[in-house]
Order: sequence, then structure tokens, then C-alpha cells
Amino acid sequence: MGIVSRSGWALAVLLALTGCGGRDDGAPPELQKGQGAAAAVARQDFALDAPTGESYDGRASIVLPFSQPLVSQQSFDELVSITLKDGAKPEGSWFLEEGQKLRFPYLQADSTYVVTVKGSLMAVDGRTLGKDQTHEVYAGEQEPVIGFASQGHILPLHESRGLPVVSVNVGEADVEFFKIRDKQVRPFLDEFQKNGTRWNWSVDQLANYGDSIYANRFALDVKRNERSVSYLPIRDIAEMKQSGLYYAVLKKAGSYRGEYDTAMFFVSDIGLHVRAYADRVLVHTASLESGDAKGNVAIEVRNGKGDTLVSAATDDSGLAMIDYKLNSADTLIAHWGDDYALLSFNTPALDLSEFAIAGRSQMPLDIFPWSGRDLYRPGETIAVNAILRDFDGRMTAKQPLFVALRQPDGRAGSRRRPPPLKTRPPAICSKPRPPARPSPPAARSRRRSRRR
Repeated sequence: MGIVSRSGWALAVLLALTGCGGRDDGAPPELQKGQGAAAAVARQDFALDAPTGESYDGRASIVLPFSQPLVSQQSFDELVSITLKDGAKPEGSWFLEEGQKLRFPYLQADSTYVVTVKGSLMAVDGRTLGKDQTHEVYAGEQEPVIGFASQGHILPLHESRGLPVVSVNVGEADVEFFKIRDKQVRPFLDEFQKNGTRWNWSVDQLANYGDSIYANRFALDVKRNERSVSYLPIRDIAEMKQSGLYYAVLKKAGSYRGEYDTAMFFVSDIGLHVRAYADRVLVHTASLESGDAKGNVAIEVRNGKGDTLVSAATDDSGLAMIDYKLNSADTLIAHWGDDYALLSFNTPALDLSEFAIAGRSQMPLDIFPWSGRDLYRPGETIAVNAILRDFDGRMTAKQPLFVALRQPDGRAGSRRRPPPLKTRPPAICSKPRPPARPSPPAARSRRRSRRR
């Protein structure tokens, strides 16, 4: 055993001396290049790499990466074609990115496109692809998006579908609800004037105005690559049974980008309608649940400091005329027992000027036509009565009248002058409507079944 031990020690010393003497010049080991770096150095050809589908500006797009920069003055729409499998061409154009990428944006998500690249496509060094290439490229899914449906909500206290959320390809959402303290309502409205996207530093300010009362993850009713509207069941949450002003903070489940979508909403049974005049306002209150007028509702107008400027109460018809000149810095608050609602005057009023409600401008003569019914079948006679009056509603002297029958697209189908009547009653004119082209048998059978 002693001889073997000595031999083992001798062998260990020999190996140690051999390892120490392998490199005694102090030079570092040789640099080893990876396979990727070697391939990058060797890649000098001009070719189309793998086409891919990518999200661009919230929409699907297709990207064609090339190994060499392209000549930017080329007509890419002539050199590169793109169609759906059925041959339909999408609207848009190719554009050059980073010198050697072609992108076609705003495509239909979840669709496969056929892309054909001509061999004459040229790189900046003068080389071309040489031959045409055709690829089938999947444009990709619609980019996940989630947010609240509108800028403001009033949810009835006793009955409501919930808070609407719009989403695309997002199945779950994390939502936290804050109840704004009554004394902080006006400062809160000054700071958070509208809903929308806010960063975490802005959301942190909510603790100054309200208290976090509920947080949960909600499953959304969504369909793949489609815009879906889901309703958060507010009425089922015990913490939000009380009327008041609430603020919801939403984010996609599993997202931690520090960006949140927000929504302000009221829970109340008081519906408020204010009509502003030069030196007074008319307030109408009604129940959101039944629609009936709500009487004996206490009305207050407060300024930005929370001071009450004027007080009133609605009558049995839900109306109150208040001696007050509208100021955008003030807020109207309505109380009925424990229920209350408010209306901030710094929000846009209902402006009907953008709707076509004015009717026609005044004319010296006008015709008021009517008929026995508003629906006629092809081939039936249309009986029309008409009264001609002046601007003050008085009868006019006899004068020629013309009747025009127009199609739904506005084109004139026929035009005629009815014969003048010898009596003073309203003119009655009839016009046989030409029969339409025969319908398919199935459509005719359905029409007959309705007559039976």
C-alpha cells in the first residue's frame, strides 16, 4: 500500500507541473467567434429573408426584410404585389423602413396574404433578386386593446347593465374602484376633467380625493380578433351600492407598463337636465329607474371652493327655476335623501347645432303632402294629398304644380304635372308606380305567406 501511495503522489505532482507549464508567455487565449457572427460576416448576397406579419400602429401589417439596402426611388407597388387568397387587393401601399425593410400597413388581422416580389427589385449596389418570388404570409392577430367605452357614465342606482368596457383580444382585466369623498368632488373634477389613459404617477394622486373600495379581476366576453363590449357588473358589488361619484382604474391582466385606462361614473337615481338662460337656469329632475319626475329634490350650486352660492328645491313636476347666471367653474349638486347627483358646468353642454333638426328654411310658398299609408307594394297606386299654402298658412291663387317620383338613391323616376282642379279642396294626385322586376321564387313565396 505504501508503494502505491507514493506512485499516486508522483503522478499528481507530474500532472500539476505539466498543467502549469502549458502556457508561460502570459498571452490571453484565442478569441472564439460564434456561428452567428461568422454568418453575418459571410452574408454578402442580396435576398429576401423570411416575410412576417407584425403589429403596426395597432393594426396588422406585413414586413419584407432584405439582406441589403434597397434603392428608395423604386416604385415598390409595381414591384411587389399583395392580395388575399381570393384575389382581393387591400388598400394601401408599400413603404421603405430602415433602408432594407418593406412594410404594408393596416391589413385585415387573422388573414393570409399572397405576396409576389419581382426579380427586378434592386439593391443600392445595383444587384437584383434575379427571379420572381411568391410567399403566403399570415398578417397576425389584432393587437390587444382594452379601455372604457366612453367619456362618462351615469349608472342607475337600482338597475344597470354595468360599466361598459371595449376590448380586442383581451380576455381578462384588472380593475380597481375608488369612491370620491363628498368634500373632494369639486377639486377632483378640476384635476381629473376627463377619462382616458393615465400613467401611474397620475393615478397615485387618487388617494388625495377618494378611497379604494374594491379591486378584482374580471373575465370579459370576447371573440378572437373582434371588437367586443363587456359590462362590469357594478350592481352586484356591495361596496358600490351607495350613490356617489366613483372612479375606475383598468389595466390588461398581466400587463405592468404603468399605463392605465380610467373612467369616472356616477351611481344615482337622479337624472339631471339643466337649461341655461341669460340670467337664470331651469333644472329638471327625474328618476332614472322609472322616468317619472322627481319632486322635492334639494338643489345647490357650489363654487370651486365648495361654498354654496344658491339653493332651491324642485316642485312636484321636478322643475326649479333658479336665479343664477351660469359659470363654468361651478357645480350643481342635487340631493334626495341619501341619493345625490351632480353636474359640472365645465363640461360641454348639449349642442344641437351639429344635428339636422332645423328643417327647411322659410319659403314664400310651401307644400304639405301626406298619404294614407307610407308603404306600397310594386304595381299599386300611390295616393298623395297636398296643400299649398303661403308663409302665413293662407290659401294661394291657382298656379301650376309638378309632382316628381324619386328613387331611394335620389334619382328622379318620373315627373308630371297633375291637372288643375276646379274646386277649392286640397289637390289629390295619384301616380301608378311601375312594377318592380320579378323577385326570386323564394322571395315571392315568403311574400304570399305574409298575406295569408
